Amino acid sequence: MTRKPRLEFQGAIYHVFQRGNNREHIFRDPVEKGYFLKQIKEHMATYNYELFAYVIMDNHYHMIIRTNEAALSKVMHRINNTYSKFYNYRRERTGHVFEERYNSKVVDDHAYLIWLLRYIHRNPVRANMCDAVSKYRWSSDFFYRRGIRSFVNIDLMLKILSIRHFEARKRYFQLMESLEDIHNTDFKDIKDMFPDISFENITVEDIKSIKLTYTFENGDHQ
Repeated sequence: MTRKPRLEFQGAIYHVFQRGNNREHIFRDPVEKGYFLKQIKEHMATYNYELFAYVIMDNHYHMIIRTNEAALSKVMHRINNTYSKFYNYRRERTGHVFEERYNSKVVDDHAYLIWLLRYIHRNPVRANMCDAVSKYRWSSDFFYRRGIRSFVNIDLMLKILSIRHFEARKRYFQLMESLEDIHNTDFKDIKDMFPDISFENITVEDIKSIKLTYTFENGDHQ
């Protein structure tokens, strides 16, 4: 079957996610998670992309990334290919590490970005790997929670929440910690919490479809 061409254009923001081949745990320990994160950081200078959020789980990852020059396909090929070689060498194995090609979706709405930021950072909580977002080490929550400007660009998301930095961080804490993870209701709660953000172009039905697209089957961590 012929693959559908990806929608890619310069300056686009994408939600990128991919899991291990056969749903295997490909980030089994801190060394492997750390090496993958190292690839994300090291290739920024070469390909000129921005990272807004990430989480590295045991069997998959999520990122929000903006490409400024190189095509997303080139960026992801370099990151995934480098990690695959490292993982196979370390585990003394051969074959595919990731399941087929990565998944990506263009993000072109502020409300969608905020919902997605929460979705990504709360992945470990939904997977019962921890009981609070702040307790999971391998996500960009660390940078948002402490207001650290580093390889993760926290300014875009925070400015969507509020133009006042202190208020934006306060809202971020609310976003991560006060809502339930029921996809029918959490989006409505976010709309109620942030009435000054335009949610006109997104409906609950949109969020249902997003949830179905991003949820992994058969009990995989989301």
